[in-house]
Amino acid sequence: KQWYQRRVRGKKKNKKGKVNVREPGNAWSGTNARSIHNTICEVVKTKFDFTLATTDDGLVKMPLGNLQMTRLICKAVGIQLVLRDYSENPRFSESDVMNMFPVAKHSDPRAKDTTKLKDLAEDRLNNGYLAESHDIITEALNTMLQVYGPLHPDIESSHKHLAHISYLFGRIGQAVSHQKQALLASERV
Repeated sequence: KQWYQRRVRGKKKNKKGKVNVREPGNAWSGTNARSIHNTICEVVKTKFDFTLATTDDGLVKMPLGNLQMTRLICKAVGIQLVLRDYSENPRFSESDVMNMFPVAKHSDPRAKDTTKLKDLAEDRLNNGYLAESHDIITEALNTMLQVYGPLHPDIESSHKHLAHISYLFGRIGQAVSHQKQALLASERV
């Protein structure tokens, strides 16, 4: 049996009826990183008929190089490095750190009414009711502009939907106008 299949028989229970997880006879007690990696490779091969590329150590090759990984780490942590060629040696020291800035993670506020209207308009568009979808998404867009202001991801997507609907109606000028507004909003958000 594979390590991920559940065994029903052969497990000893303690007085309270719980399974003793530290029992040396358990299948997972002899696992290590390499055996888990080999099992993952086998599952991927059998399920997806794909072989994972591995290094000489037997570990999976990362698609990113050292320079890209350094850039991603610095961006995630909030470190700004001095401009130099990091391709030969991606390691950096304290003297390479030019600035540190806080990384704030937040979610954009969402109004329930406008979100419901936007979802209803998308549903109507998918069912083929173009005129009704256009009216609902226009109402949602006007409300979002009053609540959020001109720069918000929901406003961008609403402009994209209006551009799509206008294109389907044959109003190419309006479609281009809405697409430009969506583009401006996406560049600034």
